[in-house]
Amino acid sequence: MYWTPDNLLCIYVLNRLQNNLSLALYHPDTDASGMLLDEMDEAYVDLEVCDNLVFLPNNREFLWMSERDGYTHLYLLPRHPAAAVSIRQLTSGAFDVTHFYGLDTASGKFYYQTATPTPIDRQVWEGALDGSAPRLLTPGAGAHEAVFSPTFDFYIHQYSTINNAPAADLRTRAGEPAYAPGAQRPLDRARREYGFAPIEFITLKAADSTDLNAWILKPLNFNPAAQYPVLFDIYGGPGSQTVQNQYNGDVAPWRQLLAQKGYITVSVDNRGTGARGRAFKKCTQLQLGKYETEDQIAAARQIAALPYVDPNRIGIWGWSYGGYLSSKLCVEGQRRV
Repeated sequence: MYWTPDNLLCIYVLNRLQNNLSLALYHPDTDASGMLLDEMDEAYVDLEVCDNLVFLPNNREFLWMSERDGYTHLYLLPRHPAAAVSIRQLTSGAFDVTHFYGLDTASGKFYYQTATPTPIDRQVWEGALDGSAPRLLTPGAGAHEAVFSPTFDFYIHQYSTINNAPAADLRTRAGEPAYAPGAQRPLDRARREYGFAPIEFITLKAADSTDLNAWILKPLNFNPAAQYPVLFDIYGGPGSQTVQNQYNGDVAPWRQLLAQKGYITVSVDNRGTGARGRAFKKCTQLQLGKYETEDQIAAARQIAALPYVDPNRIGIWGWSYGGYLSSKLCVEGQRRV
């Protein structure tokens, strides 16, 4: 539920099939009600996308996120369907908007994050309600995130890569550094001291030949003439990503321990995972586990064909959806053998 600036209650109503989200307006003083928006999707309406509703102070328009053009983007919609104000798409392109930080109503600027320059990266942008070109605040690869001050004049900028621990600085609205804590990054130093090996990004093919993003972690003293056992570390659920150019402090040390014990670790984002548009994410609708299993098996076959992999020693594990998928893959693998 949300409140509009003129004190109407906006209520989200989602049907059981989750393919129709209605936004109903209710006046608490008069009991009058009306409809603000009907969001339809042949597969399902993703509430993580649509739960970013912002009403403008003019009571005529509101900001909305939707996958209606095939990717997650921001739109400016009229409060009243019969109004002369037309729907405007504020962001566009073959990429997903992955986070909406907010709108500065005084300047007409809004701030958001995208899965660019590739789906495994994240960048922060400034957009404008007047339709002028967006401005990139965080150039470069890796994962960039922001926490804005209430007036949007400053933001804490945090960034990392899969092989570099997070660092942070304070920046102005223009993207210029206001305060940098220095170049000391003790976690990166500790990684070197403990002999952490670099993770490499690779591309594998799905069962239907779609490109799949993946990463591979080899032992630091890797010998291409030897053969290594492989552990697939997966999740694979709808809208998720394990293959991101972002530091993962929760399990990175465990994966490095496996590498030091002589194991190769691989992670693959199968069809159904996120940040690659609506079609890639929602193809698993009503058949969860089908494409995911097919893609992980296809990926395992490609990894098994590498000269430095022992094809008889390939395992798989995951938690939550990754646990379900690991179990399904074990059963499916036995059936196919």
